[in-house]
Amino acid sequence: MVFEGQVYTVAAINEAIGADFATDVLGIIRNDETAGLSQALADVHGKIEGRSVADVSFAPPYRNPPKLWGFGPNYHRHAQDLGTVPPPNGPGAWSRAVRNLIGPEDEIILPPQSNRVTAEAEIALIIGKECRNITPEEAPSVIFGYTTMLDMTAEDLLRENLRYAARAKGFETFCSVGPFVVTADEIDDLQSVRIATKVNDEVIADSPVSMMVRDPYWLVSYHSQMTVLEVGDIIGTGTPGAGVITDGDLVRAEVQGVGELRNRARAAR
Repeated sequence: MVFEGQVYTVAAINEAIGADFATDVLGIIRNDETAGLSQALADVHGKIEGRSVADVSFAPPYRNPPKLWGFGPNYHRHAQDLGTVPPPNGPGAWSRAVRNLIGPEDEIILPPQSNRVTAEAEIALIIGKECRNITPEEAPSVIFGYTTMLDMTAEDLLRENLRYAARAKGFETFCSVGPFVVTADEIDDLQSVRIATKVNDEVIADSPVSMMVRDPYWLVSYHSQMTVLEVGDIIGTGTPGAGVITDGDLVRAEVQGVGELRNRARAAR
């Protein structure tokens, strides 16, 4: 947990107060322990030692989400970049194998099968309550929080045939999330949150959630019409713009109020 720029482990909190909170993010979500942990941290703050955020190496919030989903194109600009238009009845959707998932500072491996890989910054939703067939108005009640995502695409394969979306996005290391999870109550105005894709020092795209074709609550409802949403599911919401990445490039996804995610691209060896 992060408080005033310091990172505190749940294990240290448990030891300080004799508690038994889950020590992994997915367990905390499943057990609905956020409020209790926040109070516990407030009680022990100053009594246990934390570490500066700058001194901590982060992994993905968890490596075993029940489902890992993406949507797109969900911004008009990105659709134009791909030479298409957003589908009228809802964006395209795809799932990924959990093995695809990487975290902050891990390497994005550029596969030899593609000559044009792009990286896309997104705000991702984390489901906190199992649900099915919910309305957009009900969606806020099932969202645990938000994290930062980088979604990679072998764009030349996708342009060859849109039916290749699963392959174009299915290479290992093609989805990164983290380093932080921000609970839904910490975002005062979701529509104003800005998402930026950056490659090295270049800002590729920077847009607020309000520029989405379909807002996050609509996406949760839409997805719940297809399948049960499980606690811990991670859902990407689309990108305002994708940047081409090559060997050695530093890719950054910045989500206002949620955090910055950094990964470097490396050619497959």
